Amino acid sequence: MATFSLPDKYDAAFCTVDSFRHLLTEQQALSHLMSIGKALKKGGLYILGLHIINDDCNGVLTICWTHRRGGLTVTTTMKMLKLDLNKRIETLQVTLRPKTSTHILPAHTSIYDLRTYNLSQLIKLIKKSNFFRIEKAFDEYYDLKRPIELNEKTDYVVLILKRI
Repeated sequence: MATFSLPDKYDAAFCTVDSFRHLLTEQQALSHLMSIGKALKKGGLYILGLHIINDDCNGVLTICWTHRRGGLTVTTTMKMLKLDLNKRIETLQVTLRPKTSTHILPAHTSIYDLRTYNLSQLIKLIKKSNFFRIEKAFDEYYDLKRPIELNEKTDYVVLILKRI
């Protein structure tokens, strides 16, 4: 995911839901952006969605949500176990608790590290790639009628990056 090449040039690419943050070093993240930049046509779009650390972050976070489809219900709990702003690493625990109308199924837990970004670090990295300009930004609801202004309170962002 960090460094790759593709046989053709493309009009668009996307990386949402924090996948980008699995690149744990600055060099991996920069290599990824440069690889995407080389794979896009000039004027092409890269849609990048990720959580960023804002001024309100205190290192404590637990989020829980439930989704139902047919007879299956899955409750997801995401908990920040550790936040190291010096190393720029956040350790998350994600637990999925599935159940049907007749059975409670075994829970599945994963623990993994993600790279952290505050807004200025993310913008600096994008500029450093020399491939993109930020066209628009949206929140986690992806509502194209409601672009957001990036600021110190932004905690999740979907960036529309244009290949220059």
